[in-house]
Amino acid sequence: MSGQMTKYEQYLKSLESMKEPTPANLVFNMRGAVEYAESKGVKISELSEEEKKQFIKEKTEAMLA
Repeated sequence: MSGQMTKYEQYLKSLESMKEPTPANLVFNMRGAVEYAESKGVKISELSEEEKKQFIKEKTEAMLA
């Protein structure tokens, strides 16, 4: 049981040094993606990665548009 407590204590110490995750600075234009997919007659999930990427912008870039 002491081995289990040691691992737990190591886990607690590791939490002290962990940083909080930072959200991506990206925005997905869902409306544009839906309209694009509908115009092709497919679902968004059926679009290629390249097609999906055209609807992803950085927040600062998206705010200017």
